[in-house]
Amino acid sequence: MTNNISRNHAVAAMPTMDDAMPGMDHGAAAPADGAAPVEAPVESPAAPPAVAAKPQASPLLKWGGMGLIGLGGAAVLGSIPLHSVGSKVSSPLLFAGLGAALVGIGTASAWRMRTDSLQRAAAPGERPAGGNTSTSTATIPPTVTGVTDPAAAPGGPKVEMQTVAKDLGQLTQVTSAPGDATGLWLVDKSGKLMRRDAAGKVETKLDISSIVDGGGERGLLSVAFHPNYANNGSLFVYYTDKDGNNHVASAHAGAGGKVDKASLTDLMVIDHPDAANHNGGQLQFGPDGMLYIGTGDGGGGDDPHNNSQNLGQRLGKIMRVDVDH
Repeated sequence: MTNNISRNHAVAAMPTMDDAMPGMDHGAAAPADGAAPVEAPVESPAAPPAVAAKPQASPLLKWGGMGLIGLGGAAVLGSIPLHSVGSKVSSPLLFAGLGAALVGIGTASAWRMRTDSLQRAAAPGERPAGGNTSTSTATIPPTVTGVTDPAAAPGGPKVEMQTVAKDLGQLTQVTSAPGDATGLWLVDKSGKLMRRDAAGKVETKLDISSIVDGGGERGLLSVAFHPNYANNGSLFVYYTDKDGNNHVASAHAGAGGKVDKASLTDLMVIDHPDAANHNGGQLQFGPDGMLYIGTGDGGGGDDPHNNSQNLGQRLGKIMRVDVDH
């Protein structure tokens, strides 16, 4: 592309005096020769509003604690050379220093907590100084809270709890199936998928307890119904087998929602060899129609094998799977 500016003549508009100095009264007469110039009055800037001092606990606690910490540290350091020369006072001095330092830390901490308490009481809507004072202005969407008309419920929604089923074992999930307006689906970690109807009757629709290890943090951990479940009867389960490995499998529900155990087909098997905990297990369909799978890090505490940071591992991940193609 040719640069038009380099080929054509460009005419630049030069600013006039009025344009260059906006706000100047160019029609005013200039002062006569020898006359003192007239100075426009200059307004003094307004003084900043006074900031009220935040309440604090007695400074004696703060400085007393700091003093004890310093004194204790000095005593500990002083005991070292005395110990090297075999002095009998080195050990008592060491322990006295440690004790003084601990009392000082406790005193300073008490001052901090008392100060925070006073500041919270003086300004309930603010966080005490010294901590993380960032405040989120994000608004929770109505689709998350379930409140479709916040104006109709001043002060937030009124929530009441009512028992709809009980004595159902160890439930890991309560969900619903597309097209099933009256059913409440219940996942039991022992390996059972149950449905509660509108009358309160609970019926087992899938039982894979014979292949599931339901101990500890293992078990049948989640189920996700296909968005088109009402037409295709497709659903997906996440469970731990008897060897401790995790399976994500598809299944098919027939008449009345009964799921044939023989229809289970593995999408993936995730090895989990080292520990019984941290299995993850959440399945969820997103608005994109994809199946999202949340896996644990493999257990053992603090992810000792760094599985979550290893892209070659399926442990400690959120994965997305297109189950339709």
